[in-house]
Amino acid sequence: MSDHFPAGKRKGKSVPWQSFANCIKLILYFDYFHPLRDNGGHSMDVRAPRGDATVGRRACRVTLAKLMSQHTSGNRNVQAVTPAARGRLIRWLLIAMAVGAGGWGLWRGRFEDRPEPDSPVPHANALADDDQASIATAERALAALPPLEPTPASPTDLMPLSAGDGVLSRQAARVAAARARLVAGEAKEELNDLGLAETEDAGYVVREARQAERRKNLDALLRLADRASERGDWIATAAATASVLKYEPANTHAAALRDRAIQGIDTLVDRYVALQHEPARLAERKADATQIRRGARGGDPLCQCAVVLYSRDDPTLEEAPDTFIRYRVEGWPGVLRRAGRGSRTAAFLAARCYEAGIGVERDMAVALRWYRDAAERGRLQAQNNLAWIYHQGFGGVPQDRDEAVTWYRLAARQGSVPAQCSLAGLLLDGDRGETADAEAVAWYRLAAEHGSALAQCNLALLLMTGRGVTRDEPRAATLFQAAAAQDDTLAQFNLGYLYMTGKGVMQDDVEAVRWYRLAAEKGFAAAQRNLGGMHAVGRGVPRNDAEAAKWYQLAAEQGDAGAQCNIGWMYARGLGVDQDRVKAVNWYRQSAERGNPEGLFMLGVLTVQGVGTVRDEEQGRRWIAEAAARGLEQARAWLEPAGRQPLPELP
Repeated sequence: MSDHFPAGKRKGKSVPWQSFANCIKLILYFDYFHPLRDNGGHSMDVRAPRGDATVGRRACRVTLAKLMSQHTSGNRNVQAVTPAARGRLIRWLLIAMAVGAGGWGLWRGRFEDRPEPDSPVPHANALADDDQASIATAERALAALPPLEPTPASPTDLMPLSAGDGVLSRQAARVAAARARLVAGEAKEELNDLGLAETEDAGYVVREARQAERRKNLDALLRLADRASERGDWIATAAATASVLKYEPANTHAAALRDRAIQGIDTLVDRYVALQHEPARLAERKADATQIRRGARGGDPLCQCAVVLYSRDDPTLEEAPDTFIRYRVEGWPGVLRRAGRGSRTAAFLAARCYEAGIGVERDMAVALRWYRDAAERGRLQAQNNLAWIYHQGFGGVPQDRDEAVTWYRLAARQGSVPAQCSLAGLLLDGDRGETADAEAVAWYRLAAEHGSALAQCNLALLLMTGRGVTRDEPRAATLFQAAAAQDDTLAQFNLGYLYMTGKGVMQDDVEAVRWYRLAAEKGFAAAQRNLGGMHAVGRGVPRNDAEAAKWYQLAAEQGDAGAQCNIGWMYARGLGVDQDRVKAVNWYRQSAERGNPEGLFMLGVLTVQGVGTVRDEEQGRRWIAEAAARGLEQARAWLEPAGRQPLPELP
């Protein structure tokens, strides 16, 4: 293409401006009609062969260089181009490029102004792991950009962009300005190739182009943050907005998203802790744990603290030991900062750490202060824990049941089923009056409607006794059935008792044995004792003394006074076991020490008779009298001379 440019020596003449004009026209031609750009909007490297446009620009640069060289070397009598002339040349070159780019932007503006269709919103519950990778990529791109120098004021002598007689629309002007900045970037390289200095205008637009590149990466992060917040992925939202605010602290949109993300993480951790007491919602808890683990790895202090506190009971949060140490060190200051700024979830986590001595020295006074702070802000779990500490007098804190009732009631009103059950139990504990009993029934009923087996069983017991509510055995049987179906051991035992006695249900020994066995096999002592009794008398099962002795023994070893008396009887008579009256006396003594009337009576009889122990009629009569005082009619009868028997039958 250099054949089109007459570049011969012209002695005594100035620089051939027509040749320069032709070069400028060709540069505009290739920039106007062949805008080579990569996908990111950067100018392609003009040193690489990338098509006709690049070749044309290279040819123009070479020609310009030759013209300058030939002119200055071929005419020694002509002085070199002065700095002022060189500056005017460069300025006209930049203006020509800007005008060309403006025309290109005006021509394409009506197409680029068309709004793109909205992207489909992902499913709200989906977790977009690819967002994390996108955020990391954008962060690396931002970090790789060279630092920006302070941006000077826009030069006052830059010509406004225009197209013919009409002024560009605002959108078209923005497009044209963006393209002008990109052309200026190429102009900088071409000026350097020609050995000319970069002008103030060129430096300005280069800085503008660099800022535009940074803006592009920040906008990408903001779009990722918006998408993550719409989906409720607050971990990704927090990560993206933190990166934006690192470079643009005054970005109000990013700051607002960041605030929402922090609140969302508070809610996430709050919900996860609450789900610890709801095994039926295990899948939800695992999903929350997955997000919390991501947040901990991303450096969120609340997530790090939650991992340290709950990983021992939740395999989803499991990390390497050195990671837990790092989380404690990194997360603790952030937890205290957020707690000090009013985060009730952070205050609760701080209280848990002080209560358990995790990462800090155990201090119940400080733990109570943080629990109270979180509880007063409405944190349900803090209200529950604070009430429990006062209820049990835990950690050296003085027991205060009135304080416990206050905090249990606040948590119960927020719908906490454990708090509703604990509050009802406290109201029934002691003689608080009929009003307290009625309130306890109301709380148990509310918790039972939410499926609490404990509430169903305890409400059934109140219905059986008529305390705080009208007595209703059929309704009690229904509640026992519902709780027993949830594998509640106490409900299974009580349901067995109802079938054995025929209260609220049709009497059925076989069903009684079935429910007793379910509870007995889980180690419930009262069920083991009653199941032994069913085997001893052959109700619901064939009589089997050995099986009866086995279940009596198991219950007696757990301290059940009735079972201790019964196994003593089996040893005294040799039923199902080898006869051993010394063992019989020992079991009777243990039963008597627990105040069992039958145990007192049998120990007294054997002591009076000297069977299995040293004979002591006076001491024996005292034990029998105590049994009579406890209401045992058989003991009263034995105290009469005509009623004495060598070894009375088991009642």
